[in-house]
Amino acid sequence: MLATRAGIVRKAIVQKPKISSHGRRWLMVLGVETSCDDTGVAIVDSDEGILGHQVTGQEQIHARWGGIVPDLARKAHEDNIEPTFQKALSESGKKVEDLDAIAVAIGPGLANSLGVGVRFARELSKKYNLPLVGVNHLEAHALMPRFEDRELEFPYLCLLASGGHTQVILCRNIGDHVVLGGTLDDSIGETFDKVARMINPDKGLGWVVEELALTGNPNVYAMPAIMSQFPKSNLNMSFSGLKSHMSRLTTLIRSESNLGPSDPLPSPIANDVAASFQNALIKHVQKKLQSSLEFTAKEYPQIKSLIVTGGVARNKTLKDLIVNLSSTFNLNPRFPAPSLCTDNGVMIAWTGIEYLKSNAASTYKMLWEPFQVESVNWYPRMPLIDRSGPVPEYTLYGRRPISPTQDFLHDQQANSS
Repeated sequence: MLATRAGIVRKAIVQKPKISSHGRRWLMVLGVETSCDDTGVAIVDSDEGILGHQVTGQEQIHARWGGIVPDLARKAHEDNIEPTFQKALSESGKKVEDLDAIAVAIGPGLANSLGVGVRFARELSKKYNLPLVGVNHLEAHALMPRFEDRELEFPYLCLLASGGHTQVILCRNIGDHVVLGGTLDDSIGETFDKVARMINPDKGLGWVVEELALTGNPNVYAMPAIMSQFPKSNLNMSFSGLKSHMSRLTTLIRSESNLGPSDPLPSPIANDVAASFQNALIKHVQKKLQSSLEFTAKEYPQIKSLIVTGGVARNKTLKDLIVNLSSTFNLNPRFPAPSLCTDNGVMIAWTGIEYLKSNAASTYKMLWEPFQVESVNWYPRMPLIDRSGPVPEYTLYGRRPISPTQDFLHDQQANSS
């Protein structure tokens, strides 16, 4: 048997779960998250919870550009990842040698950003002889509620609503998820951010819309019907039409009010615009979620929980919607803590723990030994996979197969050899 603790754990991962002095399975995992513009590093113990948790954001870097600039994001990650890691490690009171494994987000996300985290995790793996677990960023969001509620059982329905992604996911097990619907264009979070900039070019963050809407009248401005021509069975969402309508509306208001393109809309106009927009968006989400719940109620009556996760999960109006729908379908509404809704290392570490404790990391070829880590790649359009049968050529909401997905499946097969 290998002398190092990591070596013992690697053997235990394949054979049986490690047993702590308390008689429970436990693992201590480092999580690294760099899929977009937040550098997240965390040390999580499966028994004790979060030991160290640090996130370094880039809002000030990208604010002047009105969106995330990939090269600037990569440079910021390169500058931030080592100090963020050291802060999380110091907060935990642990040494790297105390870790059992490293988990890192390998996709989906910005290619330049993902690469920084994967390369960093590779080097740590080799230097400290630690196994490496590749984590799907979307799945990490979907599994986050199981970190806070260890009694949460599969299957459950999850609305992932973030700046980069919008999906309704049937979570059946670790590594086994069915995407019932997603966005055909912009994500919910991206739409909130862009409309925020239309209302006030100096404050392009989605929470500004929610804050303004609190004191606005949602019935002042008419909003378009979204996807009204699609059948009820279509569970996808679309926000580009609503976004275009908001662009025309705010341009018209500025013209009628003799305002320049960079001038913020004044109150109470801004409040009514925000409230009207948010009301239309939430109604669209409600319609699609209700259809998804009607489907799962028939096909998966054992579902007991409805979850919303991702950065937009902090929106109170969306939370209220989830609570009301949960009541209608006799489900338990679940929300991660606000600090764990946005991208972070905790969700990556926890997903790594889930994979290791269940042996899914080995079964699904997502576990690499230190001598193998140079083969760990990153996948900007990595899918969530339905493992109910043979994995077919993956299509996203009826589009053609995505080649990076085929690369991912090919690399999984190579990892098994």
